Amino acid sequence: EDQAAYYSAWYYAAVHVLLTIPGFQSKTAIAQRLGLTPKKTGEVLEFLVTLGLARREQGSFYPGNTQIHLEKDSPLISKHHTNWRMQAIRALERESGSDLHYSSVFSLTAADAARIREALLMEIQSMVKRVKESKEEKLYTLSLDYYEL
Repeated sequence: EDQAAYYSAWYYAAVHVLLTIPGFQSKTAIAQRLGLTPKKTGEVLEFLVTLGLARREQGSFYPGNTQIHLEKDSPLISKHHTNWRMQAIRALERESGSDLHYSSVFSLTAADAARIREALLMEIQSMVKRVKESKEEKLYTLSLDYYEL
């Protein structure tokens, strides 16, 4: 039930991770950064505190457990991916020069398709390691799709 609520909308994970960045420990700062109402931001923060994913100290909020993972066979995984694809569409509308968006449809051999998949998996593993070692300063998302039509 808690997982269903957490993955019901993009902003639960966004607030959860944003708490790791200095300067985003108040409801006001979080609401302004993410474009949420103070009411919605407060509801999300209370939910995260209840789950131990955030903690409240003297009116400020700090990250609790930040290492959560949704298994690929979870019934919530499609909602999780959809939430972030919708944010990617919103990012396209903002037309920020620093964002990276790439889409392509192509044909290739089965062997090359497998090689590309493996290369992508290796790069994802490398990025996960880099993110773990990186100091929290900016909030980013990565959505990657590679599939056969």
